[in-house]
Amino acid sequence: YQAINHGAAKNLAACQRYAATWPERLQAGTGLVMTGTCGTGKNHLAVSLAKKIIRNHLAKVEITDVMRLIRAVKSTWRHNAESSEEQVMEHFATLDLLIIDEVGVQFGSATEMTILQEVINARYESILPTILISNLTFEQLKETIGERIVDRVTDGGINKLAFSWESFRSNRGAAA
Repeated sequence: YQAINHGAAKNLAACQRYAATWPERLQAGTGLVMTGTCGTGKNHLAVSLAKKIIRNHLAKVEITDVMRLIRAVKSTWRHNAESSEEQVMEHFATLDLLIIDEVGVQFGSATEMTILQEVINARYESILPTILISNLTFEQLKETIGERIVDRVTDGGINKLAFSWESFRSNRGAAA
């Protein structure tokens, strides 16, 4: 991860602190929301954070995107499904850390919102951390998935990182 500006350096330091203090984050259920445009390093930092936590603490961590999570739940509704809805929900609800990418790209149907809310609420009630990653702004994210979900993950808006600069990928392409 290249800290290409002050904001990127600040977010890198915040993720390093999160990983370094993982036992406390796990015990407190401290989540995080990462928002900003494409190509600004949100996913890169989240993957590095997950790897560090897995390597140093042998934590059960999963990175998924919101549509994969929703499809996993919906797949249980088929006749002869391999897993029950309860089993899939239990899986997502009991991981030490769940990182959900692409939040806000879902269609926004009542069913999708209910599934996302149920997963996050189950984790919140179990005091387990969740990290949400979105290309939306923080305010747009609250409008899209609901203030209650965002409030629970960010502990009232405290734990949020904004990635508000141009895409690293587009900058890299211009230099080539």
